[in-house]
Amino acid sequence: MKTSGSKNGFSVVISAHNKEKVIRYTLHSAWIALQCLQRFDLAPVEIIVVDHDSTDRTAEIALASGARVIKPHRRSKVSNEMAGVFAARYSNVVTVNADNLVSPLTFVKIWNEYKKGNLKATEVSA
Repeated sequence: MKTSGSKNGFSVVISAHNKEKVIRYTLHSAWIALQCLQRFDLAPVEIIVVDHDSTDRTAEIALASGARVIKPHRRSKVSNEMAGVFAARYSNVVTVNADNLVSPLTFVKIWNEYKKGNLKATEVSA
């Protein structure tokens, strides 16, 4: 999804609520996929975890992985996810569910489609 981010790069938004048991695996797979992307294209990357008022260690685990954590305190998953999209530093954003794993070449394929101008919006549910 193209956002108002001013820099050409790649932001991954992961929306989470009490996902401490699975978020480390999602983050690990997303970081690996971003490393694969950076081997093909040196675009800057980031991961944003949108923490929906978790009462467990979700935010702590995300921060330890190198992700940026935001806590918008909104009611719905969609509005929380959109807060992550608007917080993105880069103009290309992909959302990933907190309990899904990302295939290593997923972001490479998406990034190539962005560069070709073939994608206007996308959501990854790997």
